[in-house]
Amino acid sequence: MAKRGALAAADEDARPRIPGRIRLLIGDHMGYLKMIEAPSWSKLAHAQVVHRWNEPSKERGYTRLAVAQPSASFDVIDDDIIVACARVNGTIDLVSYPDCDRVQQTIPRVNTDGVTREAAAVVGVGVIWVGSSPQIIALTRSGVLRVFTRRREEEKEQRRQRKEKDGDGDGDDDDESTPFRPFETAVTVNIGCDQCECMATTVSTEGTTGLGAVGGQGIEVRVYDTTTGALVFKANAS
Repeated sequence: MAKRGALAAADEDARPRIPGRIRLLIGDHMGYLKMIEAPSWSKLAHAQVVHRWNEPSKERGYTRLAVAQPSASFDVIDDDIIVACARVNGTIDLVSYPDCDRVQQTIPRVNTDGVTREAAAVVGVGVIWVGSSPQIIALTRSGVLRVFTRRREEEKEQRRQRKEKDGDGDGDDDDESTPFRPFETAVTVNIGCDQCECMATTVSTEGTTGLGAVGGQGIEVRVYDTTTGALVFKANAS
């Protein structure tokens, strides 16, 4: 069963302010992304599908969704909103918003250790902001926790200089044509569990430390620093 990601308040305007109206972004096992709208939380029974994207494909069904932006409130949609959609094949699509039909980047299979498709399935995905930098955190059933961060500006400048030196165009980076900056692997942690089932992410009160809590069969709840990969808490077995 695909998990649901919630995105509140959206309209024809990409930066709406619509008190009370609720929108849910849902991905299903057939590979559809759907935007469902309800008048308010108290009237979810009256929700209707207002948008649907993609063609049906069980090979590209969704397992988890996460939606986040720098602002804690969704009363106004930021330009920098991130929509991460994990698929059954272990990849993660980062799609545009509000038109979710455009994939801005596909993060390759999170676990590349030759495991089965079931083991490579993403059972948890989260998006958080640590300071002013977004992180995408993913957990596979086979126990791989991976954190993705945006490509650093200095690395982009180094690539631009190399292209210019090699005579490849005028040295402009391909990414310059769009405000979207690709994500790349920053941290990889092997949890040591082959039956991981869930993950939750949050940021410290100061907003300077990202945290990822994981759980599954045969292990106690563990919490990791998403910037360093260090284990910061481990629940005692009861």
